[in-house]
Amino acid sequence: MASALETVILRTAHLQRMADWYAEVLELGAWERFPRHLGQRVGPVYFGLDEVDDAGGGCSGCWFHVDDLDRTFERAVAAGGEVVEAPAMKPHGYRLAAVL
Repeated sequence: MASALETVILRTAHLQRMADWYAEVLELGAWERFPRHLGQRVGPVYFGLDEVDDAGGGCSGCWFHVDDLDRTFERAVAAGGEVVEAPAMKPHGYRLAAVL
C-alpha cells in the first residue's frame, strides 16, 4: 500500500517553455538543472520535468493546492494557459479550476 506521493514528473518536448510557465504561474523557485531534466520540491513532493523528443499521446496532469485560486487562475490564463474549467465549487467540497 502506498503511504505518500513522493515524485511527479511530466514529459515534454518543450522543457524550458513548460518550466517557465509553471514558475511564473505558481511562483516557484529556481529549478535544479540536469541534462534534459528540471526539478524542484513543491511542499513534500518532488516536481520534475523531463525533456523528450516527442511527448506523444497519452495524458497527464497535476493538481496544485494554492493560497489564492482566483489569482493563480488569472496568472495561468495571462501566461497563455487554455481554460478547461473556471474556478468553481465541486460537489465533494473542493473549489477547483483546470488550465492546460
